[in-house]
Amino acid sequence: MITKQATEQEFEQAFYFIERLWDYNVYDKEAVRNVYKEILADENSFAFFLCDENGDYCGFCHGSFFLTFWMSGMTCYLASIITDEKYREKGYGLPVDEQEEKEAENDCKKMMELIFDIYKDADKGTASNVVLNDETVLEMQKRLMETGCPVSTLVTYSNMENYESVDRFLEECTDGKSGSVVIYEIHDDGGIGRMKFIFDGTEMYVASARGIWNDNNKPGMSCFSYTRIKEWKYTEKGWFGYELCVPEPPEVSEIMDGSCLIRIKPMTEEQQYSNRQLLNCFR
Repeated sequence: MITKQATEQEFEQAFYFIERLWDYNVYDKEAVRNVYKEILADENSFAFFLCDENGDYCGFCHGSFFLTFWMSGMTCYLASIITDEKYREKGYGLPVDEQEEKEAENDCKKMMELIFDIYKDADKGTASNVVLNDETVLEMQKRLMETGCPVSTLVTYSNMENYESVDRFLEECTDGKSGSVVIYEIHDDGGIGRMKFIFDGTEMYVASARGIWNDNNKPGMSCFSYTRIKEWKYTEKGWFGYELCVPEPPEVSEIMDGSCLIRIKPMTEEQQYSNRQLLNCFR
């Protein structure tokens, strides 16, 4: 397997995979084409295909890079689409249950409807890529915490609200008890990420969905993936670290990093102060 950088001329191949991600949606092909061009032109985004030794297209992937304190700097949001079943047994691009997918879409849209008025009135700047200020993102988090669901943000030093159910789920997983939990994450563009972690008593999986705002301030979905977690650990201090299954050499020519880290338990004021002092040492 090799990775191949996507080009404008390969839009038809990309659209083939995009249509099969949410097969019950109706896609405006020209609107998708314009977004595809923007992704290729954006220096912080990328898109590539996975091809076999014969040059046949096996999958399509796109993502973007952004800065976050919790990942110690630059991190990557990755969405992959692989439809050939012979590649699914390796833990990534797993078959998606239609009911699970529809549930994720409905949940994301419900959450986005709750913060619609905040998003609509927020200062979005003049750039093509919306970036909300921290105060607006935290206001959205405060609104969504009223649902009782775990909600996190990428704002530095912010805590996950309603974290207790996630803490309980991970403690039970440590004891070998099966279950599931959903975490919502508010992105700096006002979109909503939804991660459903599922533990069957042996293996852990994550079903990830991403809700976005379109140009008309209407909620929509950009991706859904179902992936097995290769290994994970939950620390006494409240850090949940895990590594996703991703294509590895020789299937791909470059190493892909599937590691993720989420702060579950709130940081005390003392811990926040210590972190600030530590960061100041590097300035």
